Amino acid sequence: MQSTKASQRLTEFQSLSARVAKHLFLTCTLAFALLFLFARAAQGQTTLTSFEDTANLQQDVFYRGTDQHIYMRYYNSQAGSQVQDLTSASGAPVAASGTAVTSLKDIAHNEQHVFFEAANGHIYELYSASNPASWSVLDVTAATGSGGAAVATPITSFYDAANKIRFVFYLGLDQHVHVFYWYGSWFASDATTAAGAASAALGSALTSYKDSTTGLEHVLYEGADQHIHELYSGLNPAVVYTTDTTASSGATLAAGATPLTSFFDNARQQENIFYIGVDQHIHHLFFVTYWRSEDVTALAGATVPSLGSALSSFSDTASNQLHVFYIGVDQRLHQLYYPGTWLTENVTADAGTQIPALNSPLTSFKDDPDNQQHAYFLGADAHFYHLYYSNGWFSQDLTSGAPVPAP
Repeated sequence: MQSTKASQRLTEFQSLSARVAKHLFLTCTLAFALLFLFARAAQGQTTLTSFEDTANLQQDVFYRGTDQHIYMRYYNSQAGSQVQDLTSASGAPVAASGTAVTSLKDIAHNEQHVFFEAANGHIYELYSASNPASWSVLDVTAATGSGGAAVATPITSFYDAANKIRFVFYLGLDQHVHVFYWYGSWFASDATTAAGAASAALGSALTSYKDSTTGLEHVLYEGADQHIHELYSGLNPAVVYTTDTTASSGATLAAGATPLTSFFDNARQQENIFYIGVDQHIHHLFFVTYWRSEDVTALAGATVPSLGSALSSFSDTASNQLHVFYIGVDQRLHQLYYPGTWLTENVTADAGTQIPALNSPLTSFKDDPDNQQHAYFLGADAHFYHLYYSNGWFSQDLTSGAPVPAP
């Protein structure tokens, strides 16, 4: 009898242990999945943004620091390399944790503009017309009477020089793409509703550009269907159209919360968008009469990007080349470039520089006056690095005078 009871208790204990183990397994699996999704969502954001200020012969880089302040690093031949705390200079609120940062140069007014999200869910503008002696701040959300932005919203922007309009795009709490546009004063519109388009997926990135050939403004995002969707408008930003570029081109599905980067190539009169697919390859969507797609990782025989890698790109008009930067699974900064066929380069090895952090933000641009290519990243040693190409890659450690960019 005692042996039977002991056997029953052992069986019950084993059953209970199995249920506990299963519960722990499911809990750990869910926790890992949430962590993975969080890491993937973070990769769509960028805390680094930059441009070449040709009017002032100056290289400008803006970022959200680890103290949640917005900083500007700039270089010109007169002042050399300098850094400025724009949050303190303007009296702006600190940036929200996880917010992206975007910037543009208004060439008509010779102004620099930076946009970010604060803890109240409002989009703020920092701007300077005196380059860069004094900075001012404006709550664009309050100025337009708009709704709040999604938590850690992606933000993207560009300046339409032909029509002298500033464009800023972000995701609202409704997962719609919203646009602020400045034409003498700020206006706002829900681009998703205006176009009858699909909502953006949670963790979607945003990217935008102006097509100087057609005069159309474009913003792209990832939908819940893992397709890359396009919203575009003409002279009236409130009249918006939409295209499913993935369906139109037969492209590979995007990875969840893929980073996005884009530009318009004036030489080829071509729209270019890059994203990471479910195969962990970098894919290229381009419009020439109709949307097409190609796997540039496969075409170049390149190292695949790491999970969480950012993307950054530009068109080199002097060399007639397309460039895309990313962090590979080998934790090296790589570039894919197109001078007629897709090629690959290990920039970290060629520059002899520090390896980037796996979750490093990236930004890059082409300096036309100096005919140099520039890329910026956060190193695995938590230093801030600048790479530039002038008949070879060179590296510069910018870690001085201010906190480094937040990952």
